[in-house]
Formats: sequence, structure tokens, C-alpha cells
Amino acid sequence: MRIKHKRNRDAREIEKKQRQKDNEAQAKYQAKVEYQSNIQTAETRKRMKKQFNKSQRYHSHKKEFFVKRWWKGVFGPKKRRTSPGLG
Repeated sequence: MRIKHKRNRDAREIEKKQRQKDNEAQAKYQAKVEYQSNIQTAETRKRMKKQFNKSQRYHSHKKEFFVKRWWKGVFGPKKRRTSPGLG
């Protein structure tokens, strides 16, 4: 009976140490992310945020905002109506 309780207690201690280690690693990572963010200019942060949102949309297979799609057709690159070289 004592051996069983000792094993359980040891297992709980090991889990506790592992959780503590994970929390410390997470805190270090967050500190590094915050430091990196503070180094960058406001323009860079804005550009990174925009790119992140764009990649999230791409990877989730969502369409672009419908108004943006409409205006892209109106103001986007012009398509040729005739074949080149016909004058």
C-alpha cells in the first residue's frame, strides 16, 4: 500500500515539475515575442498583421471580402479584348 501511494506522489511531483517547466518556457517565449514586436516600427507591425490575416484567410480557404472582389474587377488589371499583333 505504501509503495502504491509513493508512486502516485512521485508521479504527481513529476507532473508538477513538468507543468512548471512548461510555464517558464511559455513565459520566455512570450517575452521574446514582445521584445521582437517592440523593436519593429509601426509600419512593419501593421504590414505583418495584414499579411498574417491574409495568410489565415488563404489557409482557411475563405474568399476575399465581396466588395474587394467587385472593385478588383472594375479597377484591376485590364484584360485584352483582341489578340496581340492584329493592330
